[in-house]
Amino acid sequence: MKRLNVLFVNPKQWADAKVNPEKALYPYSIVYIVNFLKKNDLCDVDYIDLTMEDESVYFERIKNEHYDLIGITALTTGRLHAIHVVKETRKASPNSKIIVGGPFFGNKPIETLHNVPEVDYVCVGEGEHTSAELVQHLQTGTPALHDINGLLYWEDGEIRKNASRKYEKNLDLFDIQEDLISKPHYKYLHPLKGWEDDPDKGNAYIIMAGRGCINGCIYCLNSRKPFRHHSVDYLINKVKEIKKKYNTRHMFFGDPSFASSSSYLQEFCERIIEEKLDIEWYCEGRPDIPLDLLELMAKAGCISYDFAMETGSERVMKKLRRRTDLDMIVNFAKKLNELGVRGDFFTMMSMPDERGKDLFKTITYIAKLNRLGFKTTLAPFFIVPGTKLEEIAIERGQLAKDFSWFDETYSCDHHHIHEAKKHIPHYLEYFDSYDLKKLAGFHLAMQDFITREPRVRKLRYSFLGTISHVTRFFLKEAEWNDFKYVFDVLSLSAKMYTWFWLWKLRKPYYDYLERKNSVVEPVAEACCEHE
Repeated sequence: MKRLNVLFVNPKQWADAKVNPEKALYPYSIVYIVNFLKKNDLCDVDYIDLTMEDESVYFERIKNEHYDLIGITALTTGRLHAIHVVKETRKASPNSKIIVGGPFFGNKPIETLHNVPEVDYVCVGEGEHTSAELVQHLQTGTPALHDINGLLYWEDGEIRKNASRKYEKNLDLFDIQEDLISKPHYKYLHPLKGWEDDPDKGNAYIIMAGRGCINGCIYCLNSRKPFRHHSVDYLINKVKEIKKKYNTRHMFFGDPSFASSSSYLQEFCERIIEEKLDIEWYCEGRPDIPLDLLELMAKAGCISYDFAMETGSERVMKKLRRRTDLDMIVNFAKKLNELGVRGDFFTMMSMPDERGKDLFKTITYIAKLNRLGFKTTLAPFFIVPGTKLEEIAIERGQLAKDFSWFDETYSCDHHHIHEAKKHIPHYLEYFDSYDLKKLAGFHLAMQDFITREPRVRKLRYSFLGTISHVTRFFLKEAEWNDFKYVFDVLSLSAKMYTWFWLWKLRKPYYDYLERKNSVVEPVAEACCEHE
């Protein structure tokens, strides 16, 4: 029996992506599949990451070495580059079968087959079992192609859509064996997020403890996947293995739903304490876990916890299908502060039905959490294919009914946050791009004023115009009999003007201190070296 030669490819998230090799993460979306195929010894398989390796080297490789099957994944941000890679792959290796998947192709499978004829198969959902069965089919003919769940392909001039694949509940089956996937480009240890400037914290090992999400947020693809996690025994053994192998106490639990199950988290923390594992770790999670559980996490070594607020408006919160309460979030942040657990939180703007008054509430809550020492980014709301938000955007005319995610000419002018996102539509129901830009600058400056970040000294006088624009934006739809709201907006505006001028007046003194220190310190070092 012929043994298949298989290659998986991770395209760039955007065409001009540059990755710092010191911080490069393994492309887990394909690494898990490669690991699973190797563990079960189903084929000869390798992978290539085009964020780390030159594209021309990849195409030369598939020209010179025959691959029976080539798998290509894609995020929405990198979809256009991924489509380019698929087309060029077909030219370079015309006899290879091409399977695509990942968050973009997997959520637009029929459109993919129509718009990218170079594709042979589309994988919907998680790819380990689907890829394994497809490899077996191509090698032996068993199972039959129509029996491979989670697969779409052309058959007799029509698209054949096989049954959906159920999500694997036993994630321990997907345990990554490092010797099977290791490559010299990557490091397993990375600076612990939020503690990069603290050398005593060392580097952290990234552990993926679960998949999916318990929430049903309208803007997120994870909400469509049921939440599952590795067993506690698996996780504890993994921690012990990492401590011994890498001589590190620091772990980063990388999946955003790590803290979603209170009973699971409690058992995990109790085991850490009982077995005296002595680790420090970071995770992301919801801000609605019981506060006594938060105390247990701190005792078990949790030193950093990031969480999502998203909005300061209860009305918008309900529209997003989030089940958190704003007072609960503030109390949660206070408890983190009390326990000495650092963290950041996430907020967004320009959401469905959000108006200026709602966004002012978000700014108000950001200020409350800033005073507790927490920082955030106020990001614009992006539309992602396959979400409820995409349906809402089409219904409300935010996306044209004939909008195509495969249109390589599409671009928008709402990409002041990052150049890469100019190919992803924003949700702009009541705001425009200029509003978002001014609001982002306003919020960052406010945050820096509150947390006393030195970089606010670099603000230019044009920022006064930003304060004026944002004040008018908040008051634009105000009901003038709502005196408290008007007063609060004007009060914040006055504070921002005052803070700005205070920092400007202090700037020459701080600049003098910096110049003095930059001269004195090198001289002192030179004297020590001479002695």
